[in-house]
Amino acid sequence: MRLQVLPGGFKIFPIVLSVAMFTLIQLFLLPVQARIFETENEVLRPLPLDPDYWRNFMEPDSTAYYSGVFPQGYHVKEPLQILKMWGQHGQGHNVTTEDGYIISLFRIKPKKPNAIPVLILHGFLGCPETHLMRGKQDLPIVLAEAGFDVWLGSYRGSHHGRAHVNLTTQDEKFWNFSFHEHGYYDLPAMIDHILLVSGADRVSIVAHSMGNAVTLSCLATRPEYNDKIRSYSALAPYSVVRVNEHLLHQARKMVLPFFVEAVKINKNSFFTDVWRRRSFNPFATFCWLFPRTCLAGLANEWGTPYELSYYKLMPVLMAYVPSGSSNKNVEHMLSLESGQFRQFDYGPEGNRARYGTSYPPSYNLTKVKVPTSLYYGATDRVVPAQSLQDQARALPNVVRARVIIGYNHLDFLVASNTREVMDNPIMRAENVATMTS
Repeated sequence: MRLQVLPGGFKIFPIVLSVAMFTLIQLFLLPVQARIFETENEVLRPLPLDPDYWRNFMEPDSTAYYSGVFPQGYHVKEPLQILKMWGQHGQGHNVTTEDGYIISLFRIKPKKPNAIPVLILHGFLGCPETHLMRGKQDLPIVLAEAGFDVWLGSYRGSHHGRAHVNLTTQDEKFWNFSFHEHGYYDLPAMIDHILLVSGADRVSIVAHSMGNAVTLSCLATRPEYNDKIRSYSALAPYSVVRVNEHLLHQARKMVLPFFVEAVKINKNSFFTDVWRRRSFNPFATFCWLFPRTCLAGLANEWGTPYELSYYKLMPVLMAYVPSGSSNKNVEHMLSLESGQFRQFDYGPEGNRARYGTSYPPSYNLTKVKVPTSLYYGATDRVVPAQSLQDQARALPNVVRARVIIGYNHLDFLVASNTREVMDNPIMRAENVATMTS
């Protein structure tokens, strides 16, 4: 069967087939998952959403197009606007990587001189805004109030990394990256800039989900950066991943080969930049209209949540996500479901030309010398808690490893008790390098 092709090389059949199969699986499993939220004595009712809450994240803009549930004439706020809303003084910094990408960093101005810098890295298709949805409960603001010099990072290809000294986003070459380049180029550029501006000699890193693949790939391929990192806290680290045996993820295995092939075929271009943040966001609309179903659907992917009180956050979260990446990065991320934390697979011939072997090499995690704290969610389906032992064995300097009862993949960002679970252990440490309290 010949593939239909649109301008930009977009081939219809494989990606439509894979998306259709995945959607059917989701629709079949959604009612099953929804039952998890019901018991014989208590039936979950959609919690009332506070309209004023999500409207806090809208900014008037006469040129803006309709954005999901947000009315025409508005757009979602950027990090500096959100920080101002939460009573923080924010700064924006642009950093140019060694290979010419221009990415944005956002800083919460420290309350005192010589504050220890902390860099917070978001996950796959995320953005700094997803760490700023709750105000004083959010980790960046808690750390800033405690006297740390807090920075929020971003990556090439994301909403805050769509510029280059020579290329544009319409150039296919712009999109030739995965999390490997995030780790090899983006993270070192961020670290060097933070140290230059702050005058500190080292920075602490807190990473969520894919941010850990970025951090670990950086330290494995550029081990000199171990000396520039004081400590590293890994939240739901998507890197060394134990294969998930949950029904949904087993069903996804049927679809995954089709989806991977579709991603391989469709190189990023103007027509296939499908992961970017869009003016119209149907996910935000869906989560506003059907919050219970939205939460059940997210639980299919991320695991049963710690609580239901963050219904009101769903339209906000989905208005910011997805926030941009490359098809190559999607392919690299999906490859981690094999349980191998390896560099990008270019195929046998491409691997031999690039690596000298038929298979991509695994990242040498014995080179990661930074004091590391691992945090896993007990109900996380993206990074199952069973992965903790594998990850801990692979790293030579794990000072803390903890499974948090009731947490799924998203709870590290939105659960109401994250301050006690996550923030206090970080702040209580007299010496942030140990992170053991």
